[in-house]
Amino acid sequence: MHVISRSKTLDERLLSLFSSKHDVTTKSKMRNYLGICLVSCFALFGLGSAIQCINCIDYTGSCTSTKHCNLEDACLTLKERGGDTYRQCIKYSDCNQDQLTQMFPSISKFNFQCCTSNLCNGATSIGPGKHLLGLFASLAVMWWCMH
Repeated sequence: MHVISRSKTLDERLLSLFSSKHDVTTKSKMRNYLGICLVSCFALFGLGSAIQCINCIDYTGSCTSTKHCNLEDACLTLKERGGDTYRQCIKYSDCNQDQLTQMFPSISKFNFQCCTSNLCNGATSIGPGKHLLGLFASLAVMWWCMH
């Protein structure tokens, strides 16, 4: 008796990937791969984005003009004692008393604050930033992949 061995064709091998015994495994692998890709994209998008700051000089603190900052910037709120409030983008490394004194030589006494989230130098918060939204989206994708 002769046993004839036959090698599977490419079509047969591809079809076997989607047969019922491999169906669950293949789908779960694809689902996990998709989830990992989405989480990675959300993480990279969040890390590479610059912030947006309120950008104005006023006395009341009610300005709404905004500016997209550079990647290495923070948002500055500088309050002149008895005078105006300055809100703008500033290089994060320049956010210290000595540097600000040189940048604003006409202001002798001031308080300042630097922050690193979207529109954080405004009088009120205007909703969640991109980073928080990206975090929630990443968590949702991870939950979806595990169930």
